[in-house]
Amino acid sequence: MLKLAGIKNRQARINQVSVGIVRPGFPYLRVAGGEKILVYLPGLSDAFASPGEYPHAYAGIMPRLRETHTILFLGRSGQRPPGMGLADMVDDIDTAINSVLIQEKPDNHVVDLAGSAIGGIAALAVAAHHPEQIARISINSAAHRLSDEGKSIVSHWLELATQQSWSALSDAMAGVAFTGLRRSLTKALSRILLPIGSGIPESPERLMQALQAMLAADLGTHLGKIQVPTQIIGGAMDPLFPNDILEEAAALIPYSDLLMFGSAAHGLAIEKRKQFEAEMTAFFQEELED
Repeated sequence: MLKLAGIKNRQARINQVSVGIVRPGFPYLRVAGGEKILVYLPGLSDAFASPGEYPHAYAGIMPRLRETHTILFLGRSGQRPPGMGLADMVDDIDTAINSVLIQEKPDNHVVDLAGSAIGGIAALAVAAHHPEQIARISINSAAHRLSDEGKSIVSHWLELATQQSWSALSDAMAGVAFTGLRRSLTKALSRILLPIGSGIPESPERLMQALQAMLAADLGTHLGKIQVPTQIIGGAMDPLFPNDILEEAAALIPYSDLLMFGSAAHGLAIEKRKQFEAEMTAFFQEELED
């Protein structure tokens, strides 16, 4: 009886996850929950496994946040031109968010917005240029621009991606994303999986587009336009978006809150998952004052 109950519970969780496409050709993965809508813009992981590829892995994500929010992980369209810059990406995301609102809540005009890395940069740009549909924002491992060291690192990643040096790229990314034992284990695992095709981006073009957009991004003059509560979560050991860059972003956004994880790097959403999810959930579930 216990075994059968476990199977039924697992099936119920899986049934809460679905995939689809919203205009202008953005794939999404929907995790059913409460009445509010959270649109989450992923980082570089979107180029390796776009939303919809592994829906079962998302069945248990952010359980407390799902008490109030239905979550849509929004990928990037594979139909867009390779040289497309951040401004065009932001216009596409704005269109996609409007499509989500029509699909989910025709009588509701706002969503909560979150993003990681390039997704976090895009979230800031959407809030600055298309503020009418955003209630609040949470970004992690992201800011308005890369640090100088970050530009050097991402330029190297772009060079490796252009050369299709996937093993070297995986090593380089793991070195920035994680700390300690997790960094070593990730590097070792990638050497095992790469020969059988895992860890190779399903869309090298989308990866290079994201890397180029990260390098070109500088939203400093636009952050003052963001007039909604904004949460910034960073890792103190992240060379791409270190503490001084995050403090600069927080100072430029009128209603912002900066939270640093002292022993985390760029991949804090994975490395510190429980703490990260707890902080983001608390932020989005906090009642807004009139």
